[in-house]
Amino acid sequence: MNLKLLGSNKAIPVLMAGLAFFLAHCQPKAPPEVGMKPVQADPFAAAEAFDKQGELDKALGAYQAFLRDHPRTERSALALERMAELYVKLGDPQKAITALKRIETSYPHYGDLPRVRYRLAGLYCDRGQYREAMDAALKWLEKYPSHPLTSEIYLLLGESAVALNHRVQAFRWWRKAAEMPSIPPEKAAQLSERLHALIDDSGIDTLERMAPIAAGSLYAPPLYHRLSALYLMGDDLPSARKAATALLQATDDPKWISTGNDLMARIRERLAVREGVVGCLLPLTGPFAIYGEAALNGIALANETLSATHGVSGLEIVIRDTQGSPQKTQRALEELVRREKVMAVVGPLSSKTATAAAQKAQELRVPLITLTHKQGIPQMGDMVFRHLLTPPQEIDGLLEGVMGKMGLDRYAILYPDNPYGRFCMHLFQDKLKARGGTLTAVESYDPDQTDFAGPIQRLVHLSPSQPPSVQEKLARMWIPEKEEEALYPEAPQPLIEFDAVFIPDAFQRVAMIAPQLAFYDVLGVRLVGTSPWQSPQLIQLAGKHVQEAIFTSGFFEDSENEEVRDFSSQYRDSVDAEPNTLAATAYDTIRFLGEVLKEGNIRTRKDVKAALLAHGHFQGFTGRVYFGPEGEAHQTPLLLTVSGKAFVRDPACMPTPGKNAQQADSLQGSSTH
Repeated sequence: MNLKLLGSNKAIPVLMAGLAFFLAHCQPKAPPEVGMKPVQADPFAAAEAFDKQGELDKALGAYQAFLRDHPRTERSALALERMAELYVKLGDPQKAITALKRIETSYPHYGDLPRVRYRLAGLYCDRGQYREAMDAALKWLEKYPSHPLTSEIYLLLGESAVALNHRVQAFRWWRKAAEMPSIPPEKAAQLSERLHALIDDSGIDTLERMAPIAAGSLYAPPLYHRLSALYLMGDDLPSARKAATALLQATDDPKWISTGNDLMARIRERLAVREGVVGCLLPLTGPFAIYGEAALNGIALANETLSATHGVSGLEIVIRDTQGSPQKTQRALEELVRREKVMAVVGPLSSKTATAAAQKAQELRVPLITLTHKQGIPQMGDMVFRHLLTPPQEIDGLLEGVMGKMGLDRYAILYPDNPYGRFCMHLFQDKLKARGGTLTAVESYDPDQTDFAGPIQRLVHLSPSQPPSVQEKLARMWIPEKEEEALYPEAPQPLIEFDAVFIPDAFQRVAMIAPQLAFYDVLGVRLVGTSPWQSPQLIQLAGKHVQEAIFTSGFFEDSENEEVRDFSSQYRDSVDAEPNTLAATAYDTIRFLGEVLKEGNIRTRKDVKAALLAHGHFQGFTGRVYFGPEGEAHQTPLLLTVSGKAFVRDPACMPTPGKNAQQADSLQGSSTH
């Protein structure tokens, strides 16, 4: 026992050493260390995160990084979509367009391609590339006719069409959008406003092309209402009635039916004119009655002549007294149109009544031939005409005679400081300058004064303090024979630097001015003026001082033309008075209307207006006349001069026979009735 134990004790160290060896060499070895790669974040997810945080540039960079690593995946197309959105936010829509077009070409099977193409068309529209927008949208419709975005495409097409001024196309697309059941109520209301605005802003041609598109919709009644109103405004009454009828047939809405019936009533009223009936507005009582009577006498005599002329029936003339009142003038004109159903109206005469009548005639769409000097009357509307010699026509004719035929080139102007005087003064200046004439002096006077010493003295430099330039000019005129005058000085002499004096005033003041010009030794010059000089009293009051004076005239009763003399004689026998320019003009106006109304197819007032403009020249007792497109009667004045105790045609201003036959006729006041 002891030995075993002793043996065992000896073996322990050996055993322990073996165990240590075993443990050192037989335990499992640890795996060798390996190099680890870090896990990378998803660039697409990073881009989405940057986008949400508003870091747009970083988001854009992350999407671009994703595309480099994943150029052909489903998410690549989505990344391009996101990039397009970012480019828009960053203010670079062209790069957005490039990104979307890349999806079109590189990812034809992308599930959201309809939305991509819609956004592309929208970007074109936003950039003002409306034709490209329309092309893209139309291609979209061909590919996806039943897509939920169809209503949006219709809206985009309409917006682009409006921008290109294709109003009919815009109306078509927006009407289609309005019919889409998917359109939200708020957007539908906005769309309805746009459609009504298109109707309200369109003209006749556009509305006619819109009409078939509007058929059967709630937009048909307002479209036909505007169309009818526009035709009515333009006096196309048959077309207005057709459109009003279409309005009534297009709706059962009581409001629109009432509106349509009102339109039809207005159209029937305008169509119901009485052929051959002419209204006249004249001041037969009141301060202007004397002029109204002269015009009325001419009108009555003209109508008698029409009735007596073979093949021409007289007109029915309906007279209304304006009493010189603008308010009564408008009421009378409305009565002539609505109750008497006249085809045209002649008159009135005074400035205020003519203005009031022109406004009302334009509103009622009836041709009005005024007999007034009021400036700007024909410009008040296409229905307003004027038949009376105007100051511009008079001054043109005067200068043509005294400059063109008599060779008088230097002028002074002595004018009344009132509207007529100032207007004629400026007009004479402008037309004289245009013809190359010279204006040496201009002086005005108070229309109420009777002593014209001051203006005349200033005109010829006789004022107490002569300017140095005048003194120098007088010194150059010094001759030795005047030394005696220097020792025994007389009153200063006038410095006359003109060949003629233009005085645009009435004969009463001319009769006072002419003797005073002679008193201040303003001699050897022509006095020239306008038609208000034409009165026998001018010769009675200042006969010897107005010899060879020249003035314009619209009518000369002592014309060498036999028919003019016959008219003058007939007028005297009929009314026991001398005919004047107003009476002759009124006579010619009725004769002109008689010729116009006897022409074929004159059924409406619009026809009368068109015939007045298309008629051409009419030869009357006041000369050869025609209406220009602006409504002004174009005619040339006569030039009269004072010879002894009578007015005569100035022989120096007579037209040369054969040189211009048309001008000769107009100047001679002849008639070829």
